[in-house]
Amino acid sequence: MKPEPPQPTGDATATDPRAARRSGQDLLDSLADRYLSLPDVTQERMFGSDGLAVRGKFFAFVGRDGQLILKLPADQAAALCTDDLCQPVQMGARKMREWISIAQPTAGQDPSSWAALLADAHAYVDRLTPVAGNPDLNE
Repeated sequence: MKPEPPQPTGDATATDPRAARRSGQDLLDSLADRYLSLPDVTQERMFGSDGLAVRGKFFAFVGRDGQLILKLPADQAAALCTDDLCQPVQMGARKMREWISIAQPTAGQDPSSWAALLADAHAYVDRLTPVAGNPDLNE
């Protein structure tokens, strides 16, 4: 039986960015096992945190404030951000169409929102990333 994901405390993460990032990384790590057992999924460093990638292309990592950063189809990302469930990721002056930032669940909130969107991000990047030597698997 898999242990329950850690629940953010809400208090320490609000005032200490390092604690927020650690808490976010702990939550992502608790969800990562499912993906790391899949073919072609690896855990790699991205902007100072351990993120998840399919065939070298990232689909999830933790941002500096402990939020989950995901790559999703542009229409799904736009819809989620319209509903105030997330924020679009911005790199300098450029808004990234397919990257969103989702705040950590606060104490008492269910972390399943991260799990569901992580599954969507994995499926999306898996479809985008060619399988070496077998183009039929990419359709």
